[in-house]
Amino acid sequence: MAKNSKNIKRTLLLAIILILSSISFFSALSKVGLPYTSDTLFYKHIFYQFQGGSFNEARDKVLKNHQILWPDKIQRNIFTNEETYKNSYTFFTKRPLYPFMAFIINKFIRNEFYAFMLPVFISFLGFITLAFFLLIKRTGVVGASIGCLLLVSTPLFIKNAIYFMTDTIGAFFWLTQIILIIAFLQKPKWQVLLLFTICLIISLFNREQSLFIVPTIIIAGLFFLKQKESTQVKRIVPLLLLSSTISLLYILGLYLLGQRGALDSIVYAQNSFGFYNNSFTKIETVAFMIDSISYVHQKFIKDLLSSPAYTLFFTTFIFAVFRFFKQKNGFKTIDTLILSSGIGSYLSIFILPLLNYRYFFPVMFTVIYFSTMYILEFLKSLEQKPPNKTEI
Repeated sequence: MAKNSKNIKRTLLLAIILILSSISFFSALSKVGLPYTSDTLFYKHIFYQFQGGSFNEARDKVLKNHQILWPDKIQRNIFTNEETYKNSYTFFTKRPLYPFMAFIINKFIRNEFYAFMLPVFISFLGFITLAFFLLIKRTGVVGASIGCLLLVSTPLFIKNAIYFMTDTIGAFFWLTQIILIIAFLQKPKWQVLLLFTICLIISLFNREQSLFIVPTIIIAGLFFLKQKESTQVKRIVPLLLLSSTISLLYILGLYLLGQRGALDSIVYAQNSFGFYNNSFTKIETVAFMIDSISYVHQKFIKDLLSSPAYTLFFTTFIFAVFRFFKQKNGFKTIDTLILSSGIGSYLSIFILPLLNYRYFFPVMFTVIYFSTMYILEFLKSLEQKPPNKTEI
């Protein structure tokens, strides 16, 4: 009875957090006006093709329905130059899930704006729910509440989460996979492995960033080796083999279908997203990558130092991670997976070095998870010991 009462209270608390998160979402949405980027319009293009339109018909519909005055020359070039448009479009055809979801929803509500908004909004709430679930396991009700509210009130998160793109949906899939990995490591059941497989496959049709779940699992395995947790090392092997096989088959499928790969994306960025059409030597591309990675980290540090709150939470995160490496025991499986998740997601910056914070929602959650845990434990350590019964 007491357990049911506790679960009811937690559910009510989660409901309140989701209501506050929804208010934050729609408030940010109202401020931005039109939550579209150039990426969004290519998802719209695929959406129109799902409705039966040809490539040219879909392009004409995109340009007619969305006469946006783009602020920079690169975006203007994409939508005024037909060849550039065609080239850019080829980078999105491997991500049909989001426009397909919008296509299905639109059959029922007959409103394109809401058809594209609902998958993002539902994924946003799903991400917060999963974050709450992970936080409450480690920090309790107070920590989970603080962590989730911090997440939705962080401008870098909320301002990027509302855009009609695949990133928020991808973040939801990512945390779902992390939870399934944790569940399998705790109790290795084939049903969990099946759910993980289905989730990973579906997520790859949303965005290819799910490929980084493989290095995430490898990093977690290395942490388990360091912590001498032989049971977890054995249990993580099937997850690694399965995710690696799915990822290799996905990459092979992209190659056989003539889809654009990582190197194409790098050269695309090197050419200012189609504004130029230059060829580059391998040395020039490597130099571009080094310069871009350096610039991204400089920009990140500048953004970090621009806000005392960001500086505080990142500093406490560093302290928590330092303690993670220092302690032989005391960190649970969930801690190992959350830290591995943040590192694995961060590694994508070395493939496509662009500082779009919407790519790094799992990193943001990792920082908030560890900083919240560390701050609560620090405050708890400051509490005075209760007086002896003999004291007045």
